Amino acid sequence: MPRKLIKIMSAAILILLGILVLIMGIQESEFGNIKKYDKKSGDKSFSNMVAPGRTDRSRHDQSVKLEGNSRANLGDFNFNIAGDKTLVANISLKYKSTKEEKDWFGDSNDIEDEIIKKSVLLRDATINTMIGNKRATINSEKIRRELKKSINENLTCGEVEEVYFNKFLIQ
Repeated sequence: MPRKLIKIMSAAILILLGILVLIMGIQESEFGNIKKYDKKSGDKSFSNMVAPGRTDRSRHDQSVKLEGNSRANLGDFNFNIAGDKTLVANISLKYKSTKEEKDWFGDSNDIEDEIIKKSVLLRDATINTMIGNKRATINSEKIRRELKKSINENLTCGEVEEVYFNKFLIQ
């Protein structure tokens, strides 16, 4: 009987310790820094939605930002090429809304909101397209067409008209 009691007490103590460690881990985490995207704030970058107080940025900016004149910058991309070489490219898009005027469900600025909300998907589509085209050069029309196609597959409120490479650096 005493052995069974010792086993039950040991299990209870281990469970309590596990719960305490879990609570301490949650308190020490950065979950409190996550904030919802605020349409009214004017800052339309994905990085500020995820971790606004973060200061340890890497050398490359991976946030998606809307620029004036129907342009969006998808940020910097890093691709491993030719063994130990890395390609760093900054890619921008020129987009247009497929809606002509306001309708019952939204307005012509929906494409901007969609680009911000789907920024992770657009970056993923860009990465998958670039990885799938090892033989194409970055300035070729083929890669631009394929990037437009793969990004447009993720958009419903508008479409990409042009793809621009703002930076192209092999390290």
